[in-house]
Amino acid sequence: MKMYLAYAALVAAFGASAYDNPLEVNVESGESSLEASRLAGHDAIVKTGGGTLVLPSIPEFAGDIAIREGVVKVASEGALGTADGKTIVAPGAQLYIDAAAADLDFSAEPMEIASLDGSVAVYVNNKGDAQK
Repeated sequence: MKMYLAYAALVAAFGASAYDNPLEVNVESGESSLEASRLAGHDAIVKTGGGTLVLPSIPEFAGDIAIREGVVKVASEGALGTADGKTIVAPGAQLYIDAAAADLDFSAEPMEIASLDGSVAVYVNNKGDAQK
């Protein structure tokens, strides 16, 4: 899994016209799962709201996953789509990778972690021990 600071990617992902047809998912509170069938025709997933969005296995999805607010949780192989799409985490948002839930390998997934103030968090739960 590649992780690096990417201010330009943050600006591009969260600009007004960043994507042609994004699926915007607002989870205000609690936890909600996304149905993979909702992705048809969309070029990105844009997560808003303070709650947690759980992504299913979407190994054919080639778009970006942009986390503006709250938490996106992945616990299955292919949950971040193909390596063609980026995973972009905004300041104050979180990506939670629950590797303990299954034998997961995210080594091919490019991740761009952008932070203007050091407030981005990526958590990896590997065999029950969450690491930041």
